[in-house]
Amino acid sequence: MSMAWKADVIIPIEGAHSTILRSVRSILDHGGTVLRSLLVIDDGSPDHHLAEALRQLARADSRIHFVRSPRNSGWVESCNLGLRERKGDCVLLHGDTLVTDRWLSELAAVAHFEERTASATPLSSERGSVSTLSWNREAPAPFIDEATIRAACSALPRWTTVPRSEGPCIYLRGDVLDAVGLLDPSLGNRALALDDWTMRAQALGFVAKRANHAFVSRIDRAAEQDDVTDARSDQQDVLNARYSHLQHQVSRFRRTLDGSMAAHAIQFQSTGKLRVALDLRHLAEQQVGTRTYAISLGRALSELPEIDLTLLVTCPSQGDGLKGRLVTPDRWTDDVAIIHKPAQVFDQRHLGLLFESSAHVVITYQDLIAHRIPLVFPNDVDFDQYRSTNSLSLQATQRILAYSESTAREIAEEFGIPRAEISVAPLGVDVSVFARRDPHDEAIRVSLGLPERYFFTLATDYPHKNLSALLEAYSLVRKRWKVGKPPALIFAGHTVTPRTAHNSDMKSQQVMDGARFLGPVSAEELRVLYQHAVALIFPSLYEGFGLPPLEAMAAGTPVIAMPFSSIPEVGGDCVLYPDGLSVKDLARAMERLAKDDDLRHELRSRGFSRAEHQTWERTARATLEVYRSVVLRPTQRSLQMRRALRDAIIHWSESSESSSPMAPVVAAPEPLGIRHACLALNHAVHRRLHRELGRLPMSHKRKRA
Repeated sequence: MSMAWKADVIIPIEGAHSTILRSVRSILDHGGTVLRSLLVIDDGSPDHHLAEALRQLARADSRIHFVRSPRNSGWVESCNLGLRERKGDCVLLHGDTLVTDRWLSELAAVAHFEERTASATPLSSERGSVSTLSWNREAPAPFIDEATIRAACSALPRWTTVPRSEGPCIYLRGDVLDAVGLLDPSLGNRALALDDWTMRAQALGFVAKRANHAFVSRIDRAAEQDDVTDARSDQQDVLNARYSHLQHQVSRFRRTLDGSMAAHAIQFQSTGKLRVALDLRHLAEQQVGTRTYAISLGRALSELPEIDLTLLVTCPSQGDGLKGRLVTPDRWTDDVAIIHKPAQVFDQRHLGLLFESSAHVVITYQDLIAHRIPLVFPNDVDFDQYRSTNSLSLQATQRILAYSESTAREIAEEFGIPRAEISVAPLGVDVSVFARRDPHDEAIRVSLGLPERYFFTLATDYPHKNLSALLEAYSLVRKRWKVGKPPALIFAGHTVTPRTAHNSDMKSQQVMDGARFLGPVSAEELRVLYQHAVALIFPSLYEGFGLPPLEAMAAGTPVIAMPFSSIPEVGGDCVLYPDGLSVKDLARAMERLAKDDDLRHELRSRGFSRAEHQTWERTARATLEVYRSVVLRPTQRSLQMRRALRDAIIHWSESSESSSPMAPVVAAPEPLGIRHACLALNHAVHRRLHRELGRLPMSHKRKRA
């Protein structure tokens, strides 16, 4: 089909003798079957050497045609002369531009892909520095060769819709030219005249596009600067008056991912480094799984030579122990290729920065627990808001990371996101931390009051953690225990919300003989608890990954876990799984492991070997591959959804409906007390009153006022 497209290339004679000749030769060499003719606009230049060289080229190639122009008529008038001579589509080309292989056929293909396209421009560079890139403002743009640019952009979407036609080359559709007309000669500056033509085309319902697989190069970088400095302020004022929305469109586009997508790919391809911001604004102080993942991943990423890491925080303590540039939202400069949120979005106000940025957005969606179980939130309003936040933001995300295949499948099914856009990067563990022995360990055991033998469980008190079933199973174990004293049962973990105060209830009373609740424990205490336990009991029925079993294996501790959700992916054949999900099944597994020394030894050996291979470096490498794929091969669907939802997400995140941030799932609340209870009640009443007033008819509101 492309064989039917033909275009005339119009090139006014301006600039140095050598650059004009190089440009003409490159057009003839790479015009292919689309090039109908090369219209050289001759304004009677006194450069006799140039004139003679062009005549020689014309004698050798019949595609060259000369169009006479009055002397010093300017670029716009010269182009209009050529436009009157054209026979269909045409290309306006700056006289110092070198074109490359397939440039013209690709521009024609993009321009004709749909009938509403008015023009197509290629990626362009100036002396090798790609002008579409957003480089570090403090350093000069590096030289980039054509092969690097082609490799970087080969898997990008074929085109990007743009608000203006920038650069030294523009392909104009002939039928649209007939509708829009020639360039405005009163705007003598090239850039202004093209802006005006594009705005006129837009007013008729046409769009301009940038062809991401076509590339041209500027020979003389100074020429582009001349285009800018030549623009007289009165002409600019005229254009601004005609199209008051132009500058807003251009400014807005430059802040979008569409405006920077090619730049991100080319920069990564040329430097081998990715600028990544790790969004840690959600981190609570408690050392729970979400924080462990974010901090451990951040440490591992900062050690990779391919990563230039920025840490986005609301307070500096969220970045403690991590290497990287620390920035807060008020100092955000939007100069990274990727923003990675290593957790679900808990606070809707965080969405604005993510989707208003020009970076690709990656979100680690740890699990669907909070999406499915209202009790993990203090109230139903926060639960509904959380669901809305994630349902909207996940659709506009360029890639979703999951801890496990189980979670990846759930995300795809629940949110209708293609499975190919969800990547799995299993969590890691630092074996040296959990396997280490210390002379002070015995003192820690004594301070915790640990018995000689005990089962250990570590969990927050969400219902899915199944702690009540564990207590029932332990009760059965004690009843059936015949010889000697049965192992004790030690609990540790946070109480998360008032609606799930299972752990705090256990701490305030003696639950049953042999069972004891420690509450939150330090990292050193946790290591000792793991190492001296008969087994870690992990009765949870819903996990995105389940880090405690992996940590226990690294400590050399046998594990009993339920054969459900993601747990078999984590434990493999290194875990003892009950035969089913009932209390009796769990009790039998606990009793068996406590009495079978050989089984405990075998599970210790297998588990430790497995943990040695599950490193955080491995997690970081898998995450880097996701970053690489996102930057070089973004999916058309995710980009389209981000484009469609961007404004809604930004507007919604700035809504005044919620005056306080949504509580993170991982955060433990402050002690309630009278003051906190009153504040919570006042906030709830305020929200209820606001909703009820919103339902009143306007006449009632006026009467009330």
